[in-house]
Amino acid sequence: MELKKDRRYLDRFKIPGAKVIYKQREGFQGAKSVSARTPLIDLTHISCRFEVNHTLQPGAIVDLQILVSGKRKIKVVGYIVWASEAQLGRPSMAVVQFYSFGTDRRYNTLHSLKQLKKLSAQYLSPTS
Repeated sequence: MELKKDRRYLDRFKIPGAKVIYKQREGFQGAKSVSARTPLIDLTHISCRFEVNHTLQPGAIVDLQILVSGKRKIKVVGYIVWASEAQLGRPSMAVVQFYSFGTDRRYNTLHSLKQLKKLSAQYLSPTS
């Protein structure tokens, strides 16, 4: 039996007590506008995974605010790559891939990327 190869090339890291405020934009394949504040499970500087209180539509655009105690909130925009349904004893989850970072209005800010990379350096264990 062949093991599946993990496609991730960045290690995810956890930040105790971190939260995310998400707002799914309406429109993509019938996606509804929904929002909530919920626990952040883990992240990289290009994506994050968090608990969700709604059914989210893969491919839909999401506005995020990442909240870490003692830090300024990090605002990013991305799209839902994957979302699960709640199961007995397990919350629903979603993974969001952030849009690229740059200086144009179409991109997430370079300041947000810098903040995410600082968090990565602070919370990513050297043994990961």
